[in-house]
Amino acid sequence: MNQNAEKLYKDFSVFLISKGITDLESFRNASPEEMNSLFKEFMDMQVGWQDEDTDEMDAYDYLDMADKAKKPDEKCLYARLALEMEPENLEAEIILANYGTHSELEKLRALEDTVDHGRSITDRMGLENGEYWRYVPARPYMQARKELMRQLIKMSMFHKALDIGLASLELNPQDNQGVRYDVMWLYLALEDDRNALKLYKQYREEDSQLILGLCMIAFRLDKLEDAKRWLNKLMHVNHEAENFILNYSKSKINNLLDMVRRNGDYQLGSQELAVALDEGAFAMNNLRIFIDWAKDEISRTF
Repeated sequence: MNQNAEKLYKDFSVFLISKGITDLESFRNASPEEMNSLFKEFMDMQVGWQDEDTDEMDAYDYLDMADKAKKPDEKCLYARLALEMEPENLEAEIILANYGTHSELEKLRALEDTVDHGRSITDRMGLENGEYWRYVPARPYMQARKELMRQLIKMSMFHKALDIGLASLELNPQDNQGVRYDVMWLYLALEDDRNALKLYKQYREEDSQLILGLCMIAFRLDKLEDAKRWLNKLMHVNHEAENFILNYSKSKINNLLDMVRRNGDYQLGSQELAVALDEGAFAMNNLRIFIDWAKDEISRTF
């Protein structure tokens, strides 16, 4: 950690104590308005802090510190420092929404504000659909949209989440973020096979996660012949799918997810399917029943 940044963090802790906030819990329980006011008062006292020898630190150095910090209050402090240097930094706003709010609803509102802010920024860029990922400065806006969609999913606001997801796919049809998979799981939750098929046709046919989603939707709608057809396609597209389903267990899924976390991304095959079941878990309350059915079908067919 940069020495000046470390000193600033310690000084902020002393400042909070001087304000009667003697523990982290008290700080977390303060409202966002109170926290903003406290931070502004503290920063107003740090005359010339940006002019000191900071090893040419910029907003992204503080974002890196926020990423590496273990404690939520540290993450928030570095995010606020990043915003002091770059007021339109959406990545810092996302960190504050994730770690500086006190309830799921408050987090939702903060992410909505970040998306609105990002929209105003990207509107000035004059971008067209398809350019929102290719143009790197617009990527934080797309990330904020995905964070908002995930938060809506977490709160079971599926229709609103779907609206956000579909709009994101219009802005970035190449879907470098994997938003289409969240959209597929939303279609599963809403039992919408028509639009799920439409989504599948929009992307490459060998996509295991989309095929798995279509298989699950058909099964849930009791369209078993369609479900068998999609299961058969999944076996041909993903050569690890048969073993994955026949040997399915929660411990195996967790082991695969641990590998994904260590590597920072998933490989096609079993890891891809494990990620699908993890990220789509909100829509899969009948997963065990589906797996048992799939095992029986594989045993009879393959």
